[in-house]
Amino acid sequence: MNSNEGIVNLETDYLVIGAGAAGMAFVDEVLSRCKTSTFVISDQLARPGGHWNHAYPFVTLHQGSYFYGVNSEVLERDPREIDLSSKHEMLAYYDKVMRKFLASGRVTFLPQTSYQWREDGDEDHVVKSIILSGVTYHVTVRKKFVNACAQQIKVPSTHVPSYQIDKDVRENCVPINELGSLKRSYEEFVVIGNGKTGIDAVLYLLNQGVSPSSIRWVVSRELWWYDRKWFGPSSAQDFIIEIIRVLGEEDDTGAIFRRLEDKGILMRMQDDPDAEDPKLFRCATITKAERDAVQNIKEFVRLGHVTRITRDRIVFGDRGSIPTTANTLHV
Repeated sequence: MNSNEGIVNLETDYLVIGAGAAGMAFVDEVLSRCKTSTFVISDQLARPGGHWNHAYPFVTLHQGSYFYGVNSEVLERDPREIDLSSKHEMLAYYDKVMRKFLASGRVTFLPQTSYQWREDGDEDHVVKSIILSGVTYHVTVRKKFVNACAQQIKVPSTHVPSYQIDKDVRENCVPINELGSLKRSYEEFVVIGNGKTGIDAVLYLLNQGVSPSSIRWVVSRELWWYDRKWFGPSSAQDFIIEIIRVLGEEDDTGAIFRRLEDKGILMRMQDDPDAEDPKLFRCATITKAERDAVQNIKEFVRLGHVTRITRDRIVFGDRGSIPTTANTLHV
């Protein structure tokens, strides 16, 4: 290190930005296939695991663990079952993988560092320490620069809501992460968001003993959902075959989704023959038992996107509003 400027000069074959699922999988694959390649991994967080560091405490994978992780390290506990690893298992797993990387002597991990995007003509890549003031890494890359953060995965705890929350109701509006550490009880709960995170919140409340009559779920748009039974060790191959067959036989997008629904691969949140087909698909995966468990909640609110939460109303732009109270938690 240059003690006057705090500069550390590094050389590597691959500079990887991001120690999440994508970055770790890339390093693992190349590390195992090329016995001489070296790597520098930079991440803004203190430990590997990417968005799992920010995820809510009761989150699990929504598909089997054998679909996730890196090739050189088994994640699933039982390869015969649809095993859903928890947040804490995921973080422990990636810690283990990183320790294995470091033990190879060919990987340098720079936690709590920020990559400085280069100007045209810059030769070295610059990575600045977040925790050590004035420390900067100048990295010479011999082969490839790998941006493993391009997807920009967001979770509720890392960004603010897209709707307005009045000042006098802010303490009653929390990200899903805070459901596991509430300081008081509430008479009612309103879950905002209709994806996998939304149903996780509803199921968590029900599993904690909250009465279904105390839960409302804001469903801005209807989704298609995968049925998790197709992601088992004995059914995954059939799942792929059925998907390819339907894609090969149908040209219309709507027909593809309806065929997959007929096969039992996809399902709707509610079986209503008169309802329009869902217009959104995010690969969210649940079981029919989980879908059935949420059917008895107080209300599915289908008024579009929330635009504002006041002391006594939840507003949906020009589509109307529903009442709320000071003893309601908005998630």
